[in-house]
Amino acid sequence: MRIQDFIVQATETAVLSLFRNAEAIPTDKVSWQPAPEARSALDQLQECAQIPAALARMLSGEEIAFTAEAMVHARRERREWTTVAECERVCQFNTQQLCEAIRAFPDDKLQEIVMAPWGVEATYSEILLAHYWNTVWHTGQIAYIQRLLGDKLMH
Repeated sequence: MRIQDFIVQATETAVLSLFRNAEAIPTDKVSWQPAPEARSALDQLQECAQIPAALARMLSGEEIAFTAEAMVHARRERREWTTVAECERVCQFNTQQLCEAIRAFPDDKLQEIVMAPWGVEATYSEILLAHYWNTVWHTGQIAYIQRLLGDKLMH
């Protein structure tokens, strides 16, 4: 198995886990923030839905930068996805685009170093893993929100 195939498999599994956890949060609590500066589950789902599209473009050779203007546009776009179901639809679509780009990514470029959109140098192999990592990170945060809301089940 190529590493790209493993990353696709792990990423698709992580996305399923993310939304399985998110669907367990009561609808009226999806936008709830545990503290004034904390992020809601919905805000995190919006991010996870959006990021794979940018990563797919990056793997196709497009330069992606998180400029202030780009972040304003990104936040505006995210606000259009107001439910768990809508975030899941967008995330699944964008994840499939990313997975196609990952599958097509050449082995000989995996260790090339590029500037990641978040401002650090990274190998392409790290970029291939970025959506997986981000999704797992936010699944943990959403599971913690569930715990704060009294849900002690593992989803």
